[in-house]
Amino acid sequence: MIINKHVMRSTNEKQVLQQVINEGPISRSQISRNLSLNKVTVSDIYNQLLRTQFIKEIGCGVSTKNGGRKPVMAELNVNYGFVASIDMTADAVKLMYSRLNGKILHFQSFKTSDMTFTDVIDLIEDQLRNVDDYGTIHGLMGVA
Repeated sequence: MIINKHVMRSTNEKQVLQQVINEGPISRSQISRNLSLNKVTVSDIYNQLLRTQFIKEIGCGVSTKNGGRKPVMAELNVNYGFVASIDMTADAVKLMYSRLNGKILHFQSFKTSDMTFTDVIDLIEDQLRNVDDYGTIHGLMGVA
């Protein structure tokens, strides 16, 4: 079977990021062991995620029983950005802004029973255009 190297790289990047999100704080060597990936591959992806500030280092972990250098631990940078979730019903619109780890930053609810659909869409657009960045690096990253 022939595997495109770009597809493999993309898959590895997703897996490394998933390890940081789900298992963090975590070290490069632990990611390498968990995914059975070469340490050089993991380090390259890890450094790329660090440069883009998608992950952050939080200090040193505990060294093994054999001694050696203490591993540097990393976790998801929750200040990278945030997402907005919209719930529309017949008589209300609810907007929730959350960090990338799911922590709620802000919640708003608007009654829309006497509004036209166009007015409701305008309301949502206005709220999203004028939303605070909540101290994040990239502000609003997505809407669901």
